[in-house]
This record gives sequence, C-alpha cells and structure tokens, in this order.
Amino acid sequence: MHTIYTEIHAYLENPTEQQREDLKAKAKKQGKAGFKTICINYKWLKDNGLEEALFYNPGKEIEKAYKTKEITREEMLNNPLKAVYEKYVLPISYGLVEMEYPAAALAALDKTQPDYEQAIKKAEKIAESFLKAIQEKTGCTPRQLAIISKDYIWRIYADCYNIYHKPEYEQLSLAIKEYTEKTAEIENRIKDPVTDKENDIFYSELDELEKEFNRLSEIHYYKTHQIEEAREKTKEILQRIFPGKADLIRAEISIADKINPLGNYIFLPNNSIHQLIKQTLNSPQKVAAVDVRKSITFCHQLKVPVLGVIENMSGFVCPHCGKTTDILNSGGGARMAEEMKVPFLGAIPIDPQIVQACDDGTAFISRFAESPTAQIMHRITQPIIALDQHK
Repeated sequence: MHTIYTEIHAYLENPTEQQREDLKAKAKKQGKAGFKTICINYKWLKDNGLEEALFYNPGKEIEKAYKTKEITREEMLNNPLKAVYEKYVLPISYGLVEMEYPAAALAALDKTQPDYEQAIKKAEKIAESFLKAIQEKTGCTPRQLAIISKDYIWRIYADCYNIYHKPEYEQLSLAIKEYTEKTAEIENRIKDPVTDKENDIFYSELDELEKEFNRLSEIHYYKTHQIEEAREKTKEILQRIFPGKADLIRAEISIADKINPLGNYIFLPNNSIHQLIKQTLNSPQKVAAVDVRKSITFCHQLKVPVLGVIENMSGFVCPHCGKTTDILNSGGGARMAEEMKVPFLGAIPIDPQIVQACDDGTAFISRFAESPTAQIMHRITQPIIALDQHK
C-alpha cells in the first residue's frame, strides 16, 4: 500500500544521494505551498480587520445554539465571522497541515542520517523556522500564532514516529484495512429494513469491532503524538519568536487549546445551510444506508435538525434515449426516511450530463435546465432555499 511515507521508508532502508535530493525537493515544494496558503489568507484577514475570525469556535457556537440555547440557530447562522472562518481561517489550518510532513521529512533526510530522537530535535528546529517565517511574513501577534500553530508540533512528532517506525505504522495501516473490510462485511449482512430487531446482532458486532479498533488506535496515538511534550515545545518556540513574553505565551496557548481550528465534523467548509442542518446523502446500497442511519441517529442525539434524505445514484439516465434504468437497487433513500421518520427530499439519478457540466466548469442545473434530472434537483433544492430565505 503506497502512503505518504512509502518513499521515505525506502530511502531510510537503502539511502542514495539522488533519492535524498528528490525527496527533499518534494518536501520543500509541499512546505512552500502550505506557507503560501497561510500568508495569502492571513493577509486577507489583516487587510479587512477580521483577525478575530481566527478565534471563532464552531463547536462552541453549535453548543450555544442547540444545547445551552444561549443564542438562536438564526443568530449562529448569521454570525458574520462564520463565513470568514470558513473561507479564510480553515485554509490557514489546512496550510499548516501541509507544512507538517515537510518538517519531519527534511529532518529525516538530513545528511547526517539522524536516528529517531535526533530527527525529532531537527524537526523541531525546522518547525520553529517555519513558524518564525510565518510571523515575519504576516506580522501576526503571539495570540494569533498560538492559535495557528497549536497542533503543529504534535503532528510533526507523529510524522517522525511513522517515518522511523515502519513496522508499527504498517501494523496500524493493516488494522485500518481489516477494520474497514470487516465493517463492510458485517454491514452487508444487515437486512432491510435496517431498523429491524433482527439486525441488532450485527449492530452489536459493529460496536465491538469499533471498540477494539479504537483501543488499538489510542495506543498508537499516545506513542506517536506526545501531546504534553509538544505543548511545552510549542511554548518554548513561541517564546523564542516573541522574546520577553513568556507569561503572555502561556496564557495564549491555554486559550488556543480550547479552540478546534478545524471545527466540528458537521461544520464543513465551503457549504451554505448544510453546515448546521445535516442533509444526509444516501446511495442505494445497504452499506450506505447503515452509514446514513448512524448519521441521522448522531444528529438526533446532538439535537441537530435533519433537513431530509436524498438518494444519490438512483438509476442511470441513458444519454441516447433518456430512459432511466435501475442498475443499482433504488428506493433505499425513501425507505430510510420513512423508517427514521425524516423527510425524503428526492432521488437523483446517475446522469452523464452532470459529468459533462462538471468537466466544463458549468452549472448543470442551469445548462441542462430542461432535463429530467435538473427538474429533480430543482424540486429537491426548493425546501432548502426556502429555509435559507426565511432564516
């Protein structure tokens, strides 16, 4: 299985100068791309006086709206910082993610051929140079750099571990593969309707499988991430970047620790109303139906309203005659909605014209407005649009 670590694992087993230079070039290119993303998006925040969006906490906002009721759902949706956070702050977080592996890889690729512990020390220095470059380029404050970099060091530690512990990394990769295959095998045995009591034994097996996988993952997590060490190292680095501000750095890191810059899983980037009202997409297969059922149950537990279910890939529209053929079992979305007592919004078929529009960079629903599939999409989106307009 090819992963981000495959090439560097091969290099460490049989190092050559050419391979080292090639891998260094790749790592530097990735690091520069992440750096550019951070600087461009931070500049926009700074130019528009919206640096406070860095501290927008989507998980906290969801809790305030749905759990503690401190604010209304409309107030949460209309918070102007939300849109700024999605468009400019999340890319900063993703940009730093792009700079994690390069720090670990460049350390491992050093000419001195460092061992694991030595590589960690080198990676820390590289990470510090990256963060210092970000501060110098953007002029960000200690508080802002603390939130930008809060998870950076422990993720680099994890990369170093995975680079130097190939057997353990491969063991975890194998566990993930086996977990995925076993989960799919059990889910395939679940019969319609998925809420039938006869399926309880399968759900129990899935729960046990998930518990065992989580146990293995947790063991690997604590070996690789060294959270406390990373937190202390982050403080040291920021104190060197901002000399004489040790107390301020400690306070800012404590604030940053309470914020998850990547947000909550239902608070996805670059969406509109779907960020906070779970719209579940469903494909006809039983595996997908089980996943959708879990998602709906999870949303109900969090008191997050479910707008409805859409069945995707529901039949194939022939590009020649326009006739729809059920090449997959259809109707799963409607049955799911009825069983889970949520609205069924409609079923979208597989339509080659959708692919054509996407490849051409045009809006399918406008370009092929008269097609049956576009009409279906139009009907599905009406309640969503109406909800957005009456916020």
